[in-house]
Amino acid sequence: MFFLQYTISPDDENRRIDRVLRKFLKDDLTLSQIYKSLRNGQIKVNNKKIKQDYKTKKNDIIFIDEYLIKTKNEIKTDNSTENFKKNYKLEVIFENQYIKIINKPYNIAVQKSQKDEIALDDIIKSQYNPTEKSLSFKPGPLHRLDKKTTGLLTFSNNLVGAQKFSEILQNHQITKTYIAILEGKLTTPQKWIDNISANKKSQQQDFKTVSITKNQDKSAKEAITEVFPIKSGFFNNREITLAKINIYTGRTHQIRSQCAYHNFPLLGDTAYNKNAKKISKDVDFFLHSYKISLSPENPLQLPTEIIAPLPKNFVNFLKNYLSIEDFVL
Repeated sequence: MFFLQYTISPDDENRRIDRVLRKFLKDDLTLSQIYKSLRNGQIKVNNKKIKQDYKTKKNDIIFIDEYLIKTKNEIKTDNSTENFKKNYKLEVIFENQYIKIINKPYNIAVQKSQKDEIALDDIIKSQYNPTEKSLSFKPGPLHRLDKKTTGLLTFSNNLVGAQKFSEILQNHQITKTYIAILEGKLTTPQKWIDNISANKKSQQQDFKTVSITKNQDKSAKEAITEVFPIKSGFFNNREITLAKINIYTGRTHQIRSQCAYHNFPLLGDTAYNKNAKKISKDVDFFLHSYKISLSPENPLQLPTEIIAPLPKNFVNFLKNYLSIEDFVL
């Protein structure tokens, strides 16, 4: 046998060897084949046979029979697509060794739902160039935004970043503030606490919607949202409100569904308002993840406040219909 050699990086260490191999060899071997290869010595660590629960150490060398990973050299890529992803210009708002925060553009998915779709997850992976290559870690989104929602979106730069940011979210140590255009005239601050459950996907939809439920649906999850009016005006003879929205839970379509349920749907959001019309041929609705606020003692050395500027067309809308110049919250 001829063995290829791979070195364990900091993002691979202190993990079970089978879990590292599962990610590294996902296109080549099933988990049962990995176990078999460990038993028969086709996969070794530091040139010694090990068990599947072996915990990796930095600078361990994994020996893999070249026959097992021959497909890695046979995969063909579309060079034009790869070049597009590598050269796609992302607006990076903040970056350190742990995470990267971008200003997500309109109408691009975070992760692809169709085979040939290009998503931000693919672009980030294509542009990822760490100082030390990892066998098992790939950068990925640490939360989601809808395809047509813009603003702050966070990706991991290493395993520690992914783990610590998830802890911050789970411990509610981060406040997310959105800016949106709502239908109707909102005059007083609102706090909405609702239960949200997923709807079945219809033939007319390319994504699942959600509903506010009053019954004892075990799958429903609590959603907490605060809405603060900033300024009201008119668009095509309809009253509208520019609003600041804080969310304290991260449910699918939380803002869109709750705003519609409480009679202030997002202007142009046809998924949650059957009588709505798109704002323009290029924009369905305006919903922008504007700011995140954190404690100064956060473990990822993040600023206490990170802001993503509004898209140009959102800025122009505010000037034209609400007489707001140079929006700052």
